[in-house]
Amino acid sequence: MSTTTSKTVKKTKTKKEKTRESPWTEQFRPRTTKQIVGNQDVVRDIDEQTSQLSVPNICISGIQGVGKTTISNIIAWRLAEGQVENILIINGSEQGTMDYLRKKIIPFCDKTSLDSGRKVVVIEEADNMSTKVQPALRKVMEKYTVNGNVVFVLNCNYLNKIIPPLLSRCAKFKFGRVADKDMIKLLKRVQKVKKLTIEEGAIEKILKEAKGIPRDLITLLQMVSLSGKRPITTDLVQKHSLDVIVEEIMKEILKKKNLKAALDLTIKNMNEGRIIDERSMIEEIFNRYSSNGIKNELFRGFIIKYCAEADANISGGSIPLIQLGGLYSNILILKIQSESGK
Repeated sequence: MSTTTSKTVKKTKTKKEKTRESPWTEQFRPRTTKQIVGNQDVVRDIDEQTSQLSVPNICISGIQGVGKTTISNIIAWRLAEGQVENILIINGSEQGTMDYLRKKIIPFCDKTSLDSGRKVVVIEEADNMSTKVQPALRKVMEKYTVNGNVVFVLNCNYLNKIIPPLLSRCAKFKFGRVADKDMIKLLKRVQKVKKLTIEEGAIEKILKEAKGIPRDLITLLQMVSLSGKRPITTDLVQKHSLDVIVEEIMKEILKKKNLKAALDLTIKNMNEGRIIDERSMIEEIFNRYSSNGIKNELFRGFIIKYCAEADANISGGSIPLIQLGGLYSNILILKIQSESGK
């Protein structure tokens, strides 16, 4: 009679598997309003509004990375009482079309929930919905929210891109940059959980780089930690700073005159989370060339003009990457013309 011995075989993780990790921004995403960093007065007002029997439609505005998506998810979960089937989350940039409105949003609102509970429609980047779709959405909101059975939660970066008739049907809340004292609390929490050793000077540098945006702070800490170097120093943070990234990209444009390399480097850094999006890159270029460090006033003036045009075009619905590429092209052309004396 033979006996088979069962053994547990442990798989040895490869170096790549050991370093693979979900984004820290998701690991540290607040699950309740009490966990949200900063904007406490606004959070308190939202808590009060969403705790009432009759809940208004809500519009949350503010720059990226300060918690709009987080609190929208919390609101939706609360109002739908944890019933996932009663929550519809869409992206206004990608799904903000008449077709999606007719085929997804309206049927969702029409369908009676199994528990007769409240339904919630969350629209991310609602300001990127076209001015043709927004009036139709207003009518949908009027029809389905009258009895309080459906609540719409809109997120936007730019409040002025949402038509007044739509805004008038929402309670409006604005999220701003987070104060340093609250950012430090978040930093200390990440530091404790991830067992990071950070020099005092590096903390100041991290706060400066994050500019009051929690998502940027967490992303920067993860990027620096992946270098494997301990402790985290000011120099190490500087190597991962946006200033350095912008410097590398501008070098490709102004010195090497290589637009493809500049765009490739931009996309690479966006995919890695070092650059939030095209608009943040435009803002960084604007800040760089609107400073007093530029001696050529004509050069400065044209770049500021090109930044303003690219930003306005994105607000008007143009594809962000194309606008950023156009800005890079304009800067290169300006450089070539200045060298040729034109």
